[in-house]
Amino acid sequence: MKLENLKIEKVSVNFNKANRLHKFILGTITTCLFTILTASTCVRNHSGNLEKVGVYSLTMEEPSGLALDPNGEFLYIVSDQKSNIYKTNLQGVVQKKIDVKAADYEGIAINFKNDLFYTVDESKNKIRCFDLGGNETHHIKLSENVSKKSGPEGIDVDWEDGSFYVVNEKSPVMIYHLNDKFQEIRSQKIEHISDLSGITINPKTKDLWLLSDEDQKVIHVDKKFNIQNEYLIDVKQMEGIAIDFKKRILYIVSDAEEELHIFTY
Repeated sequence: MKLENLKIEKVSVNFNKANRLHKFILGTITTCLFTILTASTCVRNHSGNLEKVGVYSLTMEEPSGLALDPNGEFLYIVSDQKSNIYKTNLQGVVQKKIDVKAADYEGIAINFKNDLFYTVDESKNKIRCFDLGGNETHHIKLSENVSKKSGPEGIDVDWEDGSFYVVNEKSPVMIYHLNDKFQEIRSQKIEHISDLSGITINPKTKDLWLLSDEDQKVIHVDKKFNIQNEYLIDVKQMEGIAIDFKKRILYIVSDAEEELHIFTY
């Protein structure tokens, strides 16, 4: 009789332990899933630390690159449809149109120290250089062999040393740092990002801000290309980024929607 009671008691204890373990596992999984879903929704709704403060319709077709003048007073937008560079106010209203040689332009940078525009020609895998009147002064063939549909997609220039940063869209997703003679200083493949569609540099910290159209992200990396932060934003086909780092204002152009989106951070 005692042996039977002992057996029953032992089985009962094991069952209670298993039941408590089962409840603990289910509770942990439920909590983790709720946290992940809540955090994801929060970031998507609030765009991380970016706050949208304005959206403006643009009059140019397929804006594919964006730059800000050093004084933060004007934007420069390149169109790959019309092969024009447009000088606009900070709401995207055109002040001046500059005709340039027809090409598949996917980015723009300006160096006012030498009064030159720099654009990337995706299909030809080139950097093209223009004076402020739109006359092509020279071009540089990039050494990397890439697909015509996934080649160089963005460019910016460091005003202090004249070096360049170029992003390759995909296959591979890459950042290139070139000196003022267009010789490669370094390059790095960016993991876990589907594509890159734009780039701008903070000339003081040398941090880079990148766009990923497919992932709908703004990505902040340090000067060693290490990711510091990512911001999910709901802008369709983002293809140009410029930032006023003094005022902490971020400008993005949408190719498909032909719009200028403005954020603060």
